[in-house]
Amino acid sequence: MKKQNFSSLYRTLLIKKYNDIEEFLHCIKNKDDYFWECCRDVTKETLLNCRKWNWLGNRVDDFAKIVEKDVVSKLEKWKRKGSFAIVCNSNKLDNVIDWLFERHISMHKNLFDPRYKNSLDISFHIHINDIEISISDNICENEIKLDEFSTFDDFTKIKILKELWNDNLLDFDFNFEDLKYLCQKYQAPPPETFIKIEIATKYEVKQNENGNSQLVFNF
Repeated sequence: MKKQNFSSLYRTLLIKKYNDIEEFLHCIKNKDDYFWECCRDVTKETLLNCRKWNWLGNRVDDFAKIVEKDVVSKLEKWKRKGSFAIVCNSNKLDNVIDWLFERHISMHKNLFDPRYKNSLDISFHIHINDIEISISDNICENEIKLDEFSTFDDFTKIKILKELWNDNLLDFDFNFEDLKYLCQKYQAPPPETFIKIEIATKYEVKQNENGNSQLVFNF
């Protein structure tokens, strides 16, 4: 008996979950909708089965939020013209689901295709030293000054913030809450979308009775 792939399995489940195309499109505008978890599994399965994109299949969770935010922002425009409009007018929910599965996969690939605007450099080289960074001694008053950082696109912000996090992984004065603060202040995607939570909670700083800080590892 042939093993059922994620695409076929989820298509069947989603058709039972949603009554029609309009309800489906309305629900998936919520980026926390179950559909996006299905998309990620389908994308992972497809990319992991392709030698060229195998590495990206293992990194889907790092970039999916970027792709999904882009898809949601374009849904209304797609409905009005192009191939997606034709699919929607067919009144077949399974065709709409398949189209979005394929788009989710292709948009992950496009992130690393230099022919597309805002594509990422596959080498992930970051010149962090070119950016001015200043952290005060008082952890409650940490301020990170990034020259023109708020004008960068999401892809560039993520690359810089990941490098900043990795460089300060064991720094007492820079923790996950500080990273969340930076993301909020500079309108960057939330750190949960590009930092593994198990790494983020690997350690915490606790105060000793004498007032000194102690690094505590969580295993």
